[in-house]
Amino acid sequence: MKETFYRIDAGMEMRLALITDIHNRRGLEVIRSLKDRRPDMILLAGDLVQRRRSEIRNGEIINRNVALGEKQENVLPFLRDCRAVAPVFMSLGNHEWMLSGRDLEDLKETGAVILDNEYVRKGELVLGGLTSGGFYGYKKKPRSEWLGAFEKEPGLRLLLCHDPEYWALKPPFLRERNIDLVMSGHAHGGQIRIFGHGLFSPDQGLIPKYTDGMFTGPNGRMIVSRGLSNTIPVPRLGNPTELIYIDLV
Repeated sequence: MKETFYRIDAGMEMRLALITDIHNRRGLEVIRSLKDRRPDMILLAGDLVQRRRSEIRNGEIINRNVALGEKQENVLPFLRDCRAVAPVFMSLGNHEWMLSGRDLEDLKETGAVILDNEYVRKGELVLGGLTSGGFYGYKKKPRSEWLGAFEKEPGLRLLLCHDPEYWALKPPFLRERNIDLVMSGHAHGGQIRIFGHGLFSPDQGLIPKYTDGMFTGPNGRMIVSRGLSNTIPVPRLGNPTELIYIDLV
């Protein structure tokens, strides 16, 4: 696992940890790093769980019933361990499609704040979570109508958004919005990296643009994590898993 550090001028001092795509791994090395680096806040930008067989009929998801404690046995212990280090805020990615209402309540009972197309204020920070369109069904669009109010909030606006494609490739085109920092994952670093570039991402195809690093727009930035697991038979080559720390200064 690689630790990556970013430093952003924000007029405040705070360390954020960004976690994405852990996919039901126990993640003990992540917890060790968190305890050592001592972030003020832990941000999870989706795909905490690992879906199995998708049940989609006519574009709609059916049978949302995971039973986290039985079928996704690492999810709740990992969240509790994170919460023991610092406050935890989480958005929902495409793999979270399977979560039932009961599952979401179980996540909240760990002490994590679930941001499902909503935002909260923490002092000068405004934290939002844009739920992946994949949460609703095959090729669904994200529900972005609430972003207008989010953009108007005073303070530093941070958005957890699992899908980096929403930055500039698909609506709601976050690059053009008044958001200071978008934090994403999903692309797993492009799976195989050659000369610093990923080869494939499921929603960007070959030679994808948004697989890792920082991208700058007219109003803010996006940071993309390579994620913390592998979910397909093809190995990650030249592409270590990644835990990101963002120092606001």
